This record gives sequence, structure tokens and C-alpha cells, in this order.
Amino acid sequence: MSGGEAVRGEADGGPGDRRLDEALPAGSLGAMSVAAFLDALAARTPAPGGGAVAATTLATAAALGRMVLGYTLGRPRFAGHDALHRAGDEAFRAALPRLLELADADARGYAQLDAALRGGLRERDPAAFAAAASGAVEPPLEMLRLGRSILDALRAQSGTTNPSLESDRVIAERLASAGVEAARLNVEANLSLLSETRAAELLREIERIGPRT
Repeated sequence: MSGGEAVRGEADGGPGDRRLDEALPAGSLGAMSVAAFLDALAARTPAPGGGAVAATTLATAAALGRMVLGYTLGRPRFAGHDALHRAGDEAFRAALPRLLELADADARGYAQLDAALRGGLRERDPAAFAAAASGAVEPPLEMLRLGRSILDALRAQSGTTNPSLESDRVIAERLASAGVEAARLNVEANLSLLSETRAAELLREIERIGPRT
């Protein structure tokens, strides 16, 4: 945050804003301390990995976006963009817990896929393997969808929010862009494990979501 106004607007957490650490189950990635998460990420284990990074990067972008709007909403000078800001704040608020849930879902999905690959399930039970492969693709695909909406909202807010926090908005936008690209890479990495029909469907959806950021 750059120097200037330091009074938070009406988007500051109110009764309807449940703390994330109260909403997440014990043992989830999102409930970890930052240090514990980084230790787990650095460990020589299959998960958490790139999927968790994509989810937490997007969640960080959404949280930072909410902070920017917290210093913008309720200020008369920004009233002309009130609808845009309220829509963005609600989108960021709703995305945060879901992204942290998706970090856990991605870890579970990858663990199941890893076990299926190691156990030769692809040859023994193609239908069960297809389910495992789909389970590994769905979390990053949802991250990609959510991430694109976060990125679009942050870009739409350019020039409309509190200028004292423009650097924070830009940082949030760039984080969202990185998170979207990470989610896209995680989907694409497993397309070869899907049927040709399903892989083609997902490629079309990826293209509909938008070009690379």
C-alpha cells in the first residue's frame, strides 16, 4: 500500500464475513500457517504441489482485491463505480473459501491418480482409471474458471478504486494472472490421461475461458 488515506471503508469485515480460519476443517491446507504450508510444499511428496500453489495464489489475489475495495467502498468520490466494486467484493468474498477447498480437493485428486498410475489401474480397470483421471482434472479446471472471473474483476476495477492502493490492485491482478496460468497448466498436464472425447471437450472449454494471460 502506498502512502495516503488510511481509513478503511465499509467493506471491512462485518457480521456476514466469516473468518476463513473458522470455516475450514482442521488439517486442511488453508488452515495451515504460512510457514507450515511452505514446509509441506517444499517436502518431497506428491502433494501439495502446483495445484495448491494455483489455488492459494488466486486466493491471495482475491484477498488483496478485497483489501483494495475495503478502502474504496463507502467513499463518495468512488460512488460512481459502486455497483462494480460491490460485485467485485462479493465475487472475491465467495471465491476465497472455495479456492482453499479446491487446494485440498486437488491434493486428494492427485494422490488418487498417483495411486492409480502406480497400481496399473489404467490397464486393469479403465473405467476406474478414467474416474481417477477426471478427479485430478476437475479441481484445477474449477480454479481456472474462478481465477478468470477474479482476474476479469480486478482488470475492470483499474482506474476506479482508491489510488492510494493502486499498487496493491496491480499486484492482485498480476497474482490472479499467474494463478490462472498455473491452473491452466495443471489441467493441460493431465489431458493425455483422459479419453480423446473428454480431452477435446476440456480444450474447447479452456479456449472459451479465454486466451493465456
